[in-house]
This record gives sequence, C-alpha cells and structure tokens, in this order.
Amino acid sequence: MSVLASEGINTAYILRDSQAATGVGFITLDHAGNNRIVVVPGANLRYSVQDLAQIESLIKDSDILIMQLEMDMSVIEHAVELAGRYQVPVILNPAPARALNDELLRGVTYLTPNETEAEILTGVKVTSIDRAKEAAEALLEKGVKTVVLTLAEKGALVASNAGATHVSGFSVQPVDTVAAGDAFNGAFAVAISKGKSLVEACRFANAVGAIAVTRPGAIPSLPSAAEVERFLAGQTS
Repeated sequence: MSVLASEGINTAYILRDSQAATGVGFITLDHAGNNRIVVVPGANLRYSVQDLAQIESLIKDSDILIMQLEMDMSVIEHAVELAGRYQVPVILNPAPARALNDELLRGVTYLTPNETEAEILTGVKVTSIDRAKEAAEALLEKGVKTVVLTLAEKGALVASNAGATHVSGFSVQPVDTVAAGDAFNGAFAVAISKGKSLVEACRFANAVGAIAVTRPGAIPSLPSAAEVERFLAGQTS
C-alpha cells in the first residue's frame, strides 16, 4: 500500500483478511502488446455486504461510485442500490466480462464496456462503429443511462437517449496494454467529477489510456495530470 500512500490515495478502507491471499491477475502479452489476464480473486471475494455497510456514509458523500466485477455480485448489486438511494452517479466497468441482469444495469449511470464485454452483455459482435452503436442501443434499452463503449485505438463511443457520438482515439505505438481500461475509467471518473461534458471526458480518458499503453506495467504506466495536459496540447484534433 506504500505506492498508494505515496500518491495521496486514502488507504483507510482497505481491509485485510487472515484467511485469503490478495487477489491477483496473471498477465500475458503478445508481440503487439495486447494482453490476456487470468484473475485469481482471492480476498476480493471475501468482501461482504456487511463490510459494505460500514462505508455507507462514505458512499453517501461521494461524487461518484466506480466499480468493476472482481467482487461478489451481491456486493456490487448492493453498492449500486446504495448509490441510487443517495443519488450518487455509478460508473461500472463490467470486467471481468460476464452477463449482468437488467435490474443492476438500470442502476448504472455510466457503463464502460470494451468490445468483448459489450458482446457478452448484448450478443452484438462489435466490429465497427455502427456495430458499437447497435450494442450501445441494446444496453440503453436494458436501462443503462449512458454507455461509454471503449474501442481500443479507435477511441470510444458515447451513447445516451440523446444520441451517440464517436470520440476518436489517439495514434500511439503500444508497448503494453495492461491497465489501459483502468486508466480510461479512472480518467473518465475524474473528468466527469470536474463537470466536463461526456465528449470532453471521453477525450481526456482516451488520452490517459493512450499514454498508458506506451509504457510497460500497470501503476507505473499511469500518467500525471500535467503529462496528459501536455499530450493533449500537442494534438491537432
């Protein structure tokens, strides 16, 4: 946790479990830097609804609740319910990929699947921007308020009942795509919490993801705000 502390991240609510090891992900890379991750959840699955109840006041006072699916689904479902109770926006990154029920999806403010996750959730194989729009429309019909479908080097598609917009990505030479999705989601959450529009937030998140894939590793690949500003200042569009 020393790395988190050095970045000024509050670690007070990280629990330790005496019976299970820390969850880990084993990552393999191909020659193009694309990754495949095998997850062993370990202590992640020991976190319970009772543990979540201890931080209800923290959720109530939050600007945004952001989650993925590496915990027991009962915890995810209850957290979404709590956020809805206190009108806290929810960002759900549906990874590792799995089917989700419509009741859960109706509580999600921003769903951020990649192409594979979108296909699992909708049955639509995302092979183009048009197909991404089809998948996003299917998710909106399930009750998601806003879909932010990440498209790797093609950027992201933002869709809501007001329409869909493709936000182009940035051309970089990838070295390691590990943490690209996490980089995008964290950056998107920061941008939304600062009041940026959906398109602006996606462009910012695309930039953070683009920088991250040019570096090896997960946490070490994440850029500072100043780096992102310099990167965006050097773009022509």
